[in-house]
Amino acid sequence: FHIFDEVVLAGANTHQAAEEWINKGYIKHGQRIQIRGDASGDARDTRSILSDYDILKRAFSNAGAIVEMQVPRSNPPIRRRHNLVNGYCLNELGTRRLFIYKRCTVAHDGMRLTALKKSSDIVEDDSKPYQHITTAIGYSIVYEHNNLGLVQVGSSRR
Repeated sequence: FHIFDEVVLAGANTHQAAEEWINKGYIKHGQRIQIRGDASGDARDTRSILSDYDILKRAFSNAGAIVEMQVPRSNPPIRRRHNLVNGYCLNELGTRRLFIYKRCTVAHDGMRLTALKKSSDIVEDDSKPYQHITTAIGYSIVYEHNNLGLVQVGSSRR
């Protein structure tokens, strides 16, 4: 995984974030885009008939991209996601499979500073903006890991 850029817009809505990605020039005509994330992003908001994923898909499709939704029906357990992300950062063999580039200052902070809520075993403290980015990175890693059929230590999956 190579995290080379990020969009962080305080107070922005989903459409504004999608427009920012489009304006950065990463979304091009004919380009294949994979949207991954939290299972709840597919839920419709009471203020709109569209979900966050509907908004992203529509914006990127209108920009000419070919959009593929890769969203799980349910979110992975937090501890499993953390273990997988940690293993991609540096596994027991000393191999790195997750790289965050210099321009991604919020993602970098998140990978260093993300913590669980105080007095909680497995609930993340999402009061910091970097937590949302690291969680999104984690969902993508879990999705790809599961898609490749890789085995996690302690897993019965083969």
